[in-house]
Amino acid sequence: MRNPGKRPSFVVLGAAGMMSLMSNPRPALANPASPGGQKVAVTGAERGVPSCSACHGATGAGQLAAGIPRLAGLSAPYILAQLEHFRHGTRESALMTPYAKKLTPAQMREVAKYYASLPVPPPTDAKPTVDQQRQRQIVTGRNLAENGIWQSAMPACAACHGETGLGVGTFSPDIAGQSAAYIADQLNEWKSNGRRDPMGVFMRAEAQHLSKSDIKALAAYYASLPSSPPAKGATK
Repeated sequence: MRNPGKRPSFVVLGAAGMMSLMSNPRPALANPASPGGQKVAVTGAERGVPSCSACHGATGAGQLAAGIPRLAGLSAPYILAQLEHFRHGTRESALMTPYAKKLTPAQMREVAKYYASLPVPPPTDAKPTVDQQRQRQIVTGRNLAENGIWQSAMPACAACHGETGLGVGTFSPDIAGQSAAYIADQLNEWKSNGRRDPMGVFMRAEAQHLSKSDIKALAAYYASLPSSPPAKGATK
């Protein structure tokens, strides 16, 4: 039985170990976003590149019910890194891989800066009320996020994603207020050893500790958190 009142000492060690991976961080990308990034994001580009907004929305809000993540306000280095992973096949996606391969390196940088410059929009499909089952999931997810699973030495999610789920600089992504369907899908991919970016090595190890109900609970919890109101910008 888990002990929600005991915060394991390995949380600090886990965070410190992950921070050691930041010895060669990506250089910050300058703001503001250029019109070129907006054009690719909103209307598409030459070479048959469709617009990003077709899936992620004109405001970068994503489609939460469909599991399409929010991009607005994420850090530009993080967005750029994911596009590069899709492009080179280190992160698998039947939709994003061919799309990223059509973008030039310059277009990827501009799109990343554009979405990073956008304010985080309020959720458009959030339910006005939370049913009891959902509320129980949120409580369970919060315990997992804050305390981890001490019996199996799983660090708290907050050790890397921050206490409010807003990420830590360019090191970890902002997952607060993201789509529950998207978060659950990513955790399930890590648990099944799906190909991801290099940081996925750590996340795959984390996901092995999680049951299906744990994954649903974490997804419900992080989806319930308020997103960061101001845009993070490309320099964070």
